[in-house]
Amino acid sequence: MTKFKHGDYEILAETWESKNNWGHKAMLYKGDDFITQYKATYYNRTWESYQYRSVIIGVLSKYMNDRAETLFLRYKAKTNKNRLTQDVKSAIMKDDDIIQDIKSWLKEL
Repeated sequence: MTKFKHGDYEILAETWESKNNWGHKAMLYKGDDFITQYKATYYNRTWESYQYRSVIIGVLSKYMNDRAETLFLRYKAKTNKNRLTQDVKSAIMKDDDIIQDIKSWLKEL
């Protein structure tokens, strides 16, 4: 298992194998708290700029999108709105420190 750290966050990545395929799995933690995981399955050889790159990007993107959806739902409930414009969504994401931290980590990859 390989560890990747960024601030309070840590990703544990591993390779798995079965009879017909193989892949990578990444689990995202903040401190000791499990947040989410992402799994990529490969059926033949693949190329990545470094090992586990696809699943690292996948788990961070999944976390960021899930967090954004939660923030959007909270905003809709608070303001009694059914739909949000792209500008409002962008502003909500820009104001969230966690999303900005994840975006900065993604840029470093």
